[in-house]
Amino acid sequence: MNRILDVYLHEIYAGQLFMSHGSAELLFSYDARYLEAGNPSLSVSLPLGEGTYEGNVVKAFFSGLLPDDILRHRLARFLGISERNTFTLLEAVGGECAGAVSLYPQGVEPPEESQGDVEILDDRKLSRILKLLKQRPLLADYDGLRMSLAGAQEKIAVSVRDGKIALARGAVPTSHILKPPIGDLRDSVQNETQ
Repeated sequence: MNRILDVYLHEIYAGQLFMSHGSAELLFSYDARYLEAGNPSLSVSLPLGEGTYEGNVVKAFFSGLLPDDILRHRLARFLGISERNTFTLLEAVGGECAGAVSLYPQGVEPPEESQGDVEILDDRKLSRILKLLKQRPLLADYDGLRMSLAGAQEKIAVSVRDGKIALARGAVPTSHILKPPIGDLRDSVQNETQ
């Protein structure tokens, strides 16, 4: 039996990601209604079309939604999942990925945006969150957050509301990426602004 995640682009149901039970291979197919509506493709590597995508093209795109190297290893270890299991990692943290892609268990629709989905972070809360990132990569399994960001550096996606940094949950879009300084690398913050 296959495991399935529903894939959304800009909160519109786009198709399904399958993990083949016997081989753990990833497969993706667009939903017929998504195709009929003339929506955009998920990626140049996954152009709109009927049928099922499989192999490296699917693995590369969906794995690319997850962090790289050391951060991916830390995330997988924290969640008790193999770092090579792209499907299960996305199942855990794929609620918001780069490029407006979201993945949810089959039949679970993205939540509707509401005011309760934004938590303004004062200086004290922000400091606590930044410290928490060292133990909980991408704030995995933290108070309903399911976000994934590619790259090797520790970071979180946030929303800026009225000039204040906020955690966004559910369907509330994030607008910025917050990257704390890299431990012993001098000038890492300045390097990010260049």
